Amino acid sequence: MQTLNSSEELSAAIARLKLQQREQGNELKAEFRMAYESLKPIKLVLGLMKEISQSPEVKSTLVNTSVSLGAGLLTKKIYQGSSHNPFRRLVGTVLQYTVTNAIHNHPKTVNLIGKGIMGLFSLAMSRRANKSSAAQVKYEKGNGVLAIRDNKN
Repeated sequence: MQTLNSSEELSAAIARLKLQQREQGNELKAEFRMAYESLKPIKLVLGLMKEISQSPEVKSTLVNTSVSLGAGLLTKKIYQGSSHNPFRRLVGTVLQYTVTNAIHNHPKTVNLIGKGIMGLFSLAMSRRANKSSAAQVKYEKGNGVLAIRDNKN
């Protein structure tokens, strides 16, 4: 700093320093408020969720883990039921662990099996729909109301 000779220069320098101190204090308070807001738990969770929603790897891992845990719990509940037998509960827990790990470690295989089961289900549903429509055609023919020929016979 420079040496000041007159009292007027000294007063002006003090005023400048007080103004600078006030401005820096306001900036520091604003930065503190921003840091405080960013560290709120809800902000952290929302930031994490936004990050998760943008990353396809995290999404697929989250879905895979959720499906494997859900399938394990469902398997245990189906096997164990409402039984209070300790052996059955132990086997249910081991079965839950096994199914959860199998699904989590082999998601592509489980995906293929799931697609195959859904394909069989849709095939069965389409056959059932075809049978019901053919039965209605026969009913209408048998009733004599409409003269529609059934191509399946």
